[in-house]
Amino acid sequence: MNGAPVTVTSGIINLAAGEIVQTSSGYQILLNTGETVTANINSTGIQSGPTTTSYGISTSISLSPTAQPDSVQGLLGNDNGDPNKDLTLADGTVLPTNTNSG
Repeated sequence: MNGAPVTVTSGIINLAAGEIVQTSSGYQILLNTGETVTANINSTGIQSGPTTTSYGISTSISLSPTAQPDSVQGLLGNDNGDPNKDLTLADGTVLPTNTNSG
């Protein structure tokens, strides 16, 4: 925390703006604003829907229920309801989402 490693011993670490909770499969960061980040640590290969996850960390991010469209930006898009604008550079340039690498 604040650049230093922390060991979770009681299952919960209180933060100024929320808490970190140790779950049966990893950790969840719960912010007072309603956002959550969940990290599940996979120690064995599992089948989950159409994809298989093995040895690693799977993460999910949830916005606050009161988050407004276009209130976020970055790697996961801008949450404006238009997936064609999710790949937007810092200068506002929208990249095509249907690129073909082959």
